[in-house]
Amino acid sequence: MKTKVTIAGATGSVGSALVAAICRGDEFELVSAVARKSAGKNLGKVLNLPLIDIEISKSVEDALRAKPDVFIDYGKPKYVQAPSGTAREMADAMGDIKKPSPFVPPDEALGLKEARGATVSGAQVHSIRSPGFGFSVESIFGLPGERPVLRHDASESAEPYVYGTLLVAKSIHSFVGLKRGTDSLLFKE
Repeated sequence: MKTKVTIAGATGSVGSALVAAICRGDEFELVSAVARKSAGKNLGKVLNLPLIDIEISKSVEDALRAKPDVFIDYGKPKYVQAPSGTAREMADAMGDIKKPSPFVPPDEALGLKEARGATVSGAQVHSIRSPGFGFSVESIFGLPGERPVLRHDASESAEPYVYGTLLVAKSIHSFVGLKRGTDSLLFKE
């Protein structure tokens, strides 16, 4: 039996890549989609995927009437977030493990206050919103004599997010209830 999926943000970069991947495979069935600007239109026509015959819903509530097993949300917020939700959640998760101890507390640094970034769970978080940084996240750690850096760049393609999202969607039959975030499903305690 195929897993029934609803995608919010189905006409966006990640959402449309997910729709195409679902059409290519045989594990999932797309049962509804949400896209505010394309509501009421045929998703297959909007994405040039003739095998899809789904009317795009204007709201999540409307789309959920199709009773999906999985709801995937890649919808855009109405105002661009700074810092991104990914950056905030990463800072929160790392802060739960160990609170950072800044070399110079942000309030004591000289210069423009805006250049210090936002304090999230004790870490300074900076946000860059410009071409070339569409899918990028970098964590810089500082210890005496070293600077470990973790960085992920997905270039201009959403394809790296498709595999992970579908991997998580496959695991929905392993629990009961609501889960938020891929880490809650991929990294079980």
